[in-house]
Amino acid sequence: MNKAILFSVLLVTSFLFAQTEGPDIDLIVQTDEADGYQIKFELVPISVEYCWSSYCWDFSLAQPVSNNTVVINGTSNCYWNGWDYRRCIDNLNTDTWPCNETRIPSTIQPLRNGFYKMNIYVNNIIKTYFYYDNRDADLPKGGCWNPSTGCCYTCIYPLRSSVKYNLNENKIYFHNDWTSNLSDPNWSEFPKESILFLREIKQCNPPNFSPFWNNGLVVVPQKNQTTGIYEPFVVWGPHKEFNPTGYQIYWRMGGTGNYTLLATVGPNTYTYRHLGLAIGNNTNVEYKVRAVRNQTYSEFTNTAIISVSGFFKANEYIDELSYSLHQNFPNPFNPNTTIGFAIKETEFVNLKIFDLLGNEVKTLVKEIKTPGIHYVVWDGDNNYGEKISSGIYFYRIQTERFSQSKKLLLQK
Repeated sequence: MNKAILFSVLLVTSFLFAQTEGPDIDLIVQTDEADGYQIKFELVPISVEYCWSSYCWDFSLAQPVSNNTVVINGTSNCYWNGWDYRRCIDNLNTDTWPCNETRIPSTIQPLRNGFYKMNIYVNNIIKTYFYYDNRDADLPKGGCWNPSTGCCYTCIYPLRSSVKYNLNENKIYFHNDWTSNLSDPNWSEFPKESILFLREIKQCNPPNFSPFWNNGLVVVPQKNQTTGIYEPFVVWGPHKEFNPTGYQIYWRMGGTGNYTLLATVGPNTYTYRHLGLAIGNNTNVEYKVRAVRNQTYSEFTNTAIISVSGFFKANEYIDELSYSLHQNFPNPFNPNTTIGFAIKETEFVNLKIFDLLGNEVKTLVKEIKTPGIHYVVWDGDNNYGEKISSGIYFYRIQTERFSQSKKLLLQK
């Protein structure tokens, strides 16, 4: 089970039933142990966004929101900071609400249905991020609730959820509703850079991704916890209208040629990690997915594209191997980053970090390496194990036959 799905399962078991009272806002952001600092939450769309025209799963393509950020100064348990689902005609961030019964206004931004990256900045320097997927036909206003029959919402309501960033710990916490208590036991830590699937947290049953099928496929970098390498992670959702028995993932590299079948997964699997393929900047890979029911196939999703360096599994590149030094990823970074390089011959390799004055900071590799693609993780420390300051640094590879340098940026 991948990290993102496991996290969602843990959350729903820790907070089974949503409360019915509270603020009329759907994605709340709060801060903890952040006195004296400015925290900015930036919601960046990765997929096409949708808004609801009325009710009953009536979705339309959404217009971009001009300013999708919420800024909080210091520690705040205010539950009126964040985003609220809006109809298509409500595209402006015009609402302000009291904060903890004071007169301090807090702007509430429009929330659409989409796949987002939530960047978290401290004093305008990015510290961490996570992904947020709120795409389901019953999120936010599907189901046409009929009070006389008690039908037909399929998700736990209300849809409120809260995200708390603890600056001192540099950790993210999630709450399945709202609270002004920053120490509430229902706060659950979840891994940075992971994916928060709202349809799983709110137990949408049956889940329905069909309105977003044609342009809802996304691919994002996800770190392999075993190798430390970032790999393509493909995300879609359940094609309820097709009633599939499985899904097929197709791919190609380099932008030319035919797509080939990469994998087939079961009807309840909506993600796929492309093991052995490293994120980088050498070439693009493309993915698309279709649903399968016996010998019948749905239309394909949109095509999702991401840039990669090549295969590191078994030290093989998909193209002819050549000497190269890859750009580190992520960059800028904090607290660590991955550097890849390729060599054609068995030889002695030096890979070092230098500051802007040319002083050696850290030796990452100083040994004989065999032909292939190799990766090393740098934790932002020097040769004495001490953490170094923010700034621009250079890394250089030196072999008997090859030498190259690149720049990286450490941000704290």
